[in-house]
Amino acid sequence: KKNPQSDTALKPSLQSFDAVFPDLSATDKILTVLAENGLGTGTHLWLAGRCDTSEHPASNLSLQCTILENLLNHKGIPCQFFVRKDALICLVKIGDREMLAQIAGEAHNTLLNYTLSPCYYGISTPFEDILKLSRALSEASCACNEFLFDKNTVCHLFSPENTTLNFGSLKLDTAIEELMSTVFSGRQEETLYTLQRIVFSCQNYR
Repeated sequence: KKNPQSDTALKPSLQSFDAVFPDLSATDKILTVLAENGLGTGTHLWLAGRCDTSEHPASNLSLQCTILENLLNHKGIPCQFFVRKDALICLVKIGDREMLAQIAGEAHNTLLNYTLSPCYYGISTPFEDILKLSRALSEASCACNEFLFDKNTVCHLFSPENTTLNFGSLKLDTAIEELMSTVFSGRQEETLYTLQRIVFSCQNYR
């Protein structure tokens, strides 16, 4: 297959989301930035991507960005990429989550041709109100992190059910009472044991 780097030069650096949007309550600034990038009014989605570096620590955000950008541009979909912590995030002017999930799957497969680190994606719910930009980004990040428990799915779509913590057979109220008791009485080993029981009984991720 043709190397995507031959079509589009890799970006030397990606913008930091927190640097571009230091104040998410400043809607005028946000609207200005979006308009400058062809992402004005309309329906938007956030796409968050993280490489699984558990076995191969190297990941290339710039290459990942190039692959995704090529796919989105090919379909004429306006987008803007940023980096936030260890994730590549992309604001996309589209309301079709299934289409975006398909594009993310293509990016995942293409990336595997050039790196040993697979990448997984999360997609927010669609939004039009700019005040929902931050919440939608949290949704995409939350959905993306579902790959920690389900690596058979390349792209996870956010749903409210994913944010309800499920502790299986553990009786959480009782465990919390035990935790409080061990903390207040200074029993450190029992505190750590109870914390481990609570954390590792959780059957989903948030």
